[in-house]
Amino acid sequence: MAKEQQQYRMFTESAGSAVSAEVRERVSLTAGIIERRASLLQEIVPAVLAAIVLTTAAWRSGMYFDTAYYRWELAVIVASLLLGLPRLCRWPAANIIIPGSRSDCPAVGPAESRISWLLVLLPLTTAGIYGISLAMGTVSVLGSINGLVRWCSLTAFAMLLLAVNPGFRQRWLLAALQVTAAWIAGGSLAGWIGLTQAPGSVLLSDNGDISALGARLAGFFEYPNMLGAVAGSLLLLQLLLLAVAGSRRETVLPGLLACWLAIVLLLTESRGAWLVVLICWMAGLVWAGKGRRLQWMLYTGWTALGAAAGAWLLVPAAGRHMEKSGGTTPDGLVITGDIAADLLMLLCLTAAFCGGCSLIVSQSDRQRSRGRRLPAWVKLLVSCSLGAGAWLLLPESLTGRLEGHNATASARGMLYRDGWELIQGAPWLGYGGDAWQALFQAHQDMPYVGAEVHSGYISLLLGIGTAGLLVVAAYIVTLLLPVWRHNRLGLTPLLVLIIHAAVDFDMSYGFYWLLLLTMGICLGAAPVAMQAAHAVPAAFARRRDSSAEAGRQRARPALSVAALCIAATLAAAAVTAWRLDTARAARDAAAAAEGAARADALRAALAANPAWTRIRLELAPLAPAGERAALLAGGLRYEPQSAPLLWELGRTHAELGEAAQAAAYMRLALQRDRFDKAKQTEAVALLTGLADRQQAAGQWDSARRTAEAALRSYAGYEALVRQLRESRVRVNDRDFEMTEEAAEAARRCRQLLQQLPAGGTSGL
Repeated sequence: MAKEQQQYRMFTESAGSAVSAEVRERVSLTAGIIERRASLLQEIVPAVLAAIVLTTAAWRSGMYFDTAYYRWELAVIVASLLLGLPRLCRWPAANIIIPGSRSDCPAVGPAESRISWLLVLLPLTTAGIYGISLAMGTVSVLGSINGLVRWCSLTAFAMLLLAVNPGFRQRWLLAALQVTAAWIAGGSLAGWIGLTQAPGSVLLSDNGDISALGARLAGFFEYPNMLGAVAGSLLLLQLLLLAVAGSRRETVLPGLLACWLAIVLLLTESRGAWLVVLICWMAGLVWAGKGRRLQWMLYTGWTALGAAAGAWLLVPAAGRHMEKSGGTTPDGLVITGDIAADLLMLLCLTAAFCGGCSLIVSQSDRQRSRGRRLPAWVKLLVSCSLGAGAWLLLPESLTGRLEGHNATASARGMLYRDGWELIQGAPWLGYGGDAWQALFQAHQDMPYVGAEVHSGYISLLLGIGTAGLLVVAAYIVTLLLPVWRHNRLGLTPLLVLIIHAAVDFDMSYGFYWLLLLTMGICLGAAPVAMQAAHAVPAAFARRRDSSAEAGRQRARPALSVAALCIAATLAAAAVTAWRLDTARAARDAAAAAEGAARADALRAALAANPAWTRIRLELAPLAPAGERAALLAGGLRYEPQSAPLLWELGRTHAELGEAAQAAAYMRLALQRDRFDKAKQTEAVALLTGLADRQQAAGQWDSARRTAEAALRSYAGYEALVRQLRESRVRVNDRDFEMTEEAAEAARRCRQLLQQLPAGGTSGL
């Protein structure tokens, strides 16, 4: 009996274990499906969002204008908090096995973890420096707020990109970059041939120092040099993909984009971008190595030939732009005979170019399958022949752009000199956001036009000083280090952006930083094959990580606190971006309204963003003179160097009959913008008119003082004109000269002084 009971117990236990094993298998299978679906979402959603942000940023003038960026900054920050923050706490762990990843190898190592944290913390540090400038005093409160929010959004965008599964990050981010490249190249060429009519997409100029064709392609960025830098960077990315292509299919999209981007680069006429692309291409020749060097040269020669042919076909479109200048531009797509012909020729050229790329790779495969390779000298000869053919095919109007015309270079020399002199006034922490725009007119000794300093690094020094520049430099180095380690040829597109920013204001575009970050993370990601080659077997990793797990558990509280601080900072930036966008929306509503409705909308905008000087200037004419003075004076707390604010205050006090205050504010305004001949003239005329009214009212002492103030203003104006006339450097972009109106007002002041009694006051 006992034996039978024992047998029954053994039977039931074995049956139970079989059932539990089946249940565990089903649960494991279900968990695996859920993890794979979560992994797929983790791979696709952040990459799709990145592509949307990049293409939209390019389309919205490259996010040069902060008002166009507020809403997207808010969206990026919210998306990063939802998708990127959960992964943030898992970055520091070494040898993490990502749930649902399609390999059992660790996806994130200690080095990658540190770089991930740096890509989040360094932009936040830069934002913190803008915050310090707000606390210590800045030349523009709104400029510093914009800088703070922009760098916080860059932190959020980094979190969004790093949320992509590390094992497949390169593939998905590369897809986002290719979509962006196609959008920029296609949109730019559509604008050039006239298929789309976007304002600013083509820069027209009859000045040979600016354009050889009379028209320069500017694209979505509305600035040819910025488009040239972006097109050059993306072009080198396509050449990299062509050089490593292993099949004909892999050459189709890079070949198409390489042809379009090279044509775009030529039509920008950006000599700086041409030179930087050439330098970086030569560096790529060194980094390509023996196995890829000849492929790099061969595809470059073929691309150059295709670009030269495309430029030769599309240069006549510049004449159409010159003919239409000053006329109305229709909305939507426009198709005429000339446009259709250009479009057809471009498509045929693209098909031929892609066919040539496929032929190159298929020929290489055929030679490899036979165990033979073309001699290196043959590939070198073909590459050089293609390059020579491209040079001969280039239109003379474009090659003439390389000869002479150094006026722009000398003009930038003045900008750099003045910028460097301004840096000496605040070398460590800078002046805050929009420093150059607030200060350059007060400092310039020649009437040049320069709303930008045309050097991203000088602009950073002016805004956030040496401390901020060092942080930004560390950020750039952090982006480059993984690329140097995994794919040195990938440094070439990044270096185009980094080097060109030294000679132009690329860094003022929000798109610049988004593209640099995306490209750096994409090219710095280790390919899946490399991860598998260096992987630790999962079973061994689990045994080895038992001791490391204790260390991670100890670090988890500190990491949670850091993640919470980052989340709180980004949330505060999101609220700020929302308020800024609210002010923008109210101002847009005011532009479409009239009368009291317009004034109410502007007041709502000012309540949401009291640091926005433009709103105060637009609201001032709608307010009574007494309220206007308080409104304008309040703006000086946020922008104490604002010449427009000071000028409007002077005019307001003149309207109120307060001559001393009017003269004082006008003098301050003219000190900050000396080479504005309209304001110089108006200052003399306003004070003269006020002196006339005071004389008519019998206020002789007040009239005398006001007339003397007018003559002092005229004397300063006259001395400035004389100084400019006697200067060796004759730069006068603002047409600064003495006006007849100012001279006539000064003559009236002298007559008025002669008519006034020698002394005494009026009896009134």
